[in-house]
This record gives sequence, structure tokens and C-alpha cells, in this order.
Amino acid sequence: MVKIKEKFKEGYLLAKRKYREIPNIPEWVSYHRPKIRDERVYDPPEAQEYAGKKALVVGAYGDLGEEIAYRLLLHGCEWIFLASDREDELDNMSKRFQHDARLRSVNPDYQVCWLPLDLRHSDGVINFIHRFLARSNRLHIIIFNAATFHPDYQAILVANNMYTERTIQGISLSSSTVTAC
Repeated sequence: MVKIKEKFKEGYLLAKRKYREIPNIPEWVSYHRPKIRDERVYDPPEAQEYAGKKALVVGAYGDLGEEIAYRLLLHGCEWIFLASDREDELDNMSKRFQHDARLRSVNPDYQVCWLPLDLRHSDGVINFIHRFLARSNRLHIIIFNAATFHPDYQAILVANNMYTERTIQGISLSSSTVTAC
């Protein structure tokens, strides 16, 4: 304990700051340590309204997409599929979710899977659908949070909407099961 105090004092001197010790803190920590280690500390359990469900968040990269995915897991989702064109960021987000202590305490058996998806190219959408179906044949929740920009968006808006409609019609969503037609 004395060595630690000396190191703190040295650090404060190097930073040209005044070192002030808070009285009785080391004694309090030593006294309460055994009790603190035995208690689980976590927020009250979240509602489990999505328990056992599988969700897909399209456009998962970014603050809003990540928060939506996090909340779905917090509320009991069994599987969360993250889709975006930013593969490196999806991988990092997936790792953060896998190692999140709060999520593990509330929903210990969740699974996170990321799949690359570039909505600007029709082949990418079809490849995404095939990759998704290879991993799961059930889907309960779809969140479309994706955005894309094209300088001539008005000229391609009608064509894209028609293509999207045809693509979605090619997928049968019945009784919470996704199957390719």
C-alpha cells in the first residue's frame, strides 16, 4: 500500500498537481472488499419482451443502429444480425457486444452475427439474403435504419423502389419464418 501511495505522489508531482489523500478510504475498502466481491452489481433486469426472438438491424453501423441493436439484446433477443457496408466497424461492434458485462448479466445466451450489406448494389442485396438464409431460417424483427446517398438519387429513385419491391416479394415472410422462393 505504501508503494502505491508513493507512486501516486510521484505522478501528481510530475503533473504539477497537488496530492491530497482522502482520509479513511483505504481502510473502508479493506473492510468492505470481501462483501463487495460477493455481491453481483447490475442494473435491475430489463423487460424480456423479445426473449427468444431473432432480429435484423439493417444499417447497424452508427450511433442509432448500434443503440437499437444493443436495446434489442438488452430486452432479450436471442439473435441479433447486424448488417451494414462497414465490415470493420461491424466486427468491432460485434466484439463489444460479445464482451459487454451488462448484456451478459441480463441476457446470457444471446448471439451476435454481422453480415456485410451494400444497398447501393442489387447483387450485394441478393448475396446478403443468401448469406442470411444460410445462417438462419427464422426472423421476427427487421429494423431498416440504413441510409445511402447517390448524387442523382431522383433519377434512380423509382427504379430502386420497384427493384426493392420485387426483391421483397421474392422473400416469403409467413409465420415468422423466412424462406427463399
